[in-house]
Amino acid sequence: MIQNIPDISIIVPLYNREKLIAETLDSIVAQTFQNWECIVVDDGSTDNSWNLVTEYGLIDSRIQGFKRPESLQKGANACRNFGFSKAKGSFIQWFDSDDVMLPKKLALELNEIQKKESDYCISLARCTDEQLQKKEVVPFNFNKEHTVFKNYAMGAIEVVTQMVLWRKTFLEGKDLFNPLIKRGQETELYSRLFFQSNAFALVHQETLLYRQHGETKTSKNALDYIPAYRWSQSYISNQYFEMAKTIGEIRIMERYYKFLVGYLYEATVHRDKKTVDFILEKFKNSILKEHPLRLQKLLIGTKLVSLARSKNASLRNFFFDINLPN
Repeated sequence: MIQNIPDISIIVPLYNREKLIAETLDSIVAQTFQNWECIVVDDGSTDNSWNLVTEYGLIDSRIQGFKRPESLQKGANACRNFGFSKAKGSFIQWFDSDDVMLPKKLALELNEIQKKESDYCISLARCTDEQLQKKEVVPFNFNKEHTVFKNYAMGAIEVVTQMVLWRKTFLEGKDLFNPLIKRGQETELYSRLFFQSNAFALVHQETLLYRQHGETKTSKNALDYIPAYRWSQSYISNQYFEMAKTIGEIRIMERYYKFLVGYLYEATVHRDKKTVDFILEKFKNSILKEHPLRLQKLLIGTKLVSLARSKNASLRNFFFDINLPN
């Protein structure tokens, strides 16, 4: 008999997914582990998504629909955080409204996290197209000699939002998803959480299908320069740099320093003043003061000298208007 208090709270942000949300909810209902609640937070859908969630809730009371309060900023991040505030379970599983759980996902993760008494459990995933075909494993080449944070920071493992089951007590009192981040939301949060704890469990098999399709941000905007996305990536890279600095991880510092130089170059080319100003502030106040990286000031000149010589007069003027660090 299912208990009144759920063990796991599944939190799903929702926006205009009328074609896919039923498949996602069906995969949750089909879990072999049944003591869960599913909190769906609608972000102002204009299609039939909300009505579908309401219908599911009438059939299965474990599925609860909420609308994002108007006082909260629009976006999946605010919906995820609001869902967390409503969660009753001892464990948290953030999930997306277009993905599919394999039947044993919750059971496998819960077994491992309880057995090891860990703060979180990571499982594997398969990346698919919209029809759930062309399945490829999300890269996960874990080096046991390194922490989860170092594996994540160095790109040895990719961890998407849905791959982690979290212990709620570990999350409580922490800043969760940052509403200012428009791309890489889980990277910004998960990097901080992995940095704070290496007490993890691992399920060595795929537990979900992670959709990539024409409406997915990662796919749709891969070739576009979007200022809000580049600022978000710059913010995350600087965060990685600062965390690595506190533990003396020079390789991580150098990796994200180089990313920031590349972002500075691209932001200058696209006249993205907000991102340019953000990166230069970090260069001046912190990054270029680090002894191991001082000689890499030359990398800035190598990247940006082409802008100074550009035949495009307006681009040249934009470049000379920014104040590079001394």
